[in-house]
Amino acid sequence: MKIVLVTGGSSGIGLQTVLAFQQAGYRVITCSRDENKWNQALATHPELSAVDYLPVDLKDVHQADRFFGYIRESYGHLDIAINNASPKLESRGEFSSVPIDALYSTMVTDFWIHTLCLRYELNLMPAGSAIVNLSSVNGIRPTPNAAMYLPQNMASKD
Repeated sequence: MKIVLVTGGSSGIGLQTVLAFQQAGYRVITCSRDENKWNQALATHPELSAVDYLPVDLKDVHQADRFFGYIRESYGHLDIAINNASPKLESRGEFSSVPIDALYSTMVTDFWIHTLCLRYELNLMPAGSAIVNLSSVNGIRPTPNAAMYLPQNMASKD
């Protein structure tokens, strides 16, 4: 049985990806920051009880280390990794007035989560494996109050 990891699997694209891989017969591992969201998904989709879920905040290197250590101990490898998790957006608002610390935190954390996961995943991947890094559509279209996703709109005033 092929093993797939989907980070950020408790809602949205991540949840739909978890469901699709599970229905296709894969052994699915997933995680999210909010265990309550996972429990809500589980209540709606009881078939998710077969998914190996762990609550993890992937921006925390210690939690990520434990999570990937668990995967190594329990499964030994990954055939597919889908990096979907994203941080809580801390830089909401008009770009010119968002606190600099919030901009920095969003930029670093959004990049860091995928980078950290890649670092661990590469060490779990045999030949023929695949890693997919997902991003939000917010990177290519304007989204109100999502300053860090809008480089083309940073200087605009509404």
